[in-house]
Amino acid sequence: MSDAELLSKYLAGELTEAEHAAFARRRAASPALDAAARTWSAMPIDAEPSPGFEERVLRAVRMRAAEHGTPWWRLTLRRAAPLAAFASLVLAFALGVLAARTLPGSPSGTEFVFVHPHAESVALVGEFNGWDPERHVLRREGRVWRLSIELTPGVYQYQFVVDGEQWLADPAAAGTVDDGFGRVNSVVHIAAR
Repeated sequence: MSDAELLSKYLAGELTEAEHAAFARRRAASPALDAAARTWSAMPIDAEPSPGFEERVLRAVRMRAAEHGTPWWRLTLRRAAPLAAFASLVLAFALGVLAARTLPGSPSGTEFVFVHPHAESVALVGEFNGWDPERHVLRREGRVWRLSIELTPGVYQYQFVVDGEQWLADPAAAGTVDDGFGRVNSVVHIAAR
């Protein structure tokens, strides 16, 4: 399956477990594809990308690769740095909008959003709750899982726990850090209000 097909299924929330794993590997190999997926994940749920968004992103990745005579799926970080920097700026803006957004009728706070259409349960664990998967359980809204919690200003590491077993970094996180066990934790920065 092509990157365009995987991206389209990802955006529609229709990836199978096997496709999800393949998409994760391709995102790791392509900073531009990863930036496109992260930007979409960070958008407020009621927002829609402009028509042709997927095609424009993939065309830009392919054109950049052609300029360097490299197959588009083998872009190195050095060659993709300008595109990744732009995508990072877009992502930072989108994350700022998402972090400041609260649901009507919900308490103010930091909203965590995770897209996993096949999950039966999703919990939020991190430094702010002692990594306890029972303290912050997200609620399902279609293919999206949400939770809004109050956090004091600071920098926190966190992950999502899917179905009580699978610990996953947040693909929409502002950053990641090594967890000391060969994986990464997501990072959220909470500014003073």
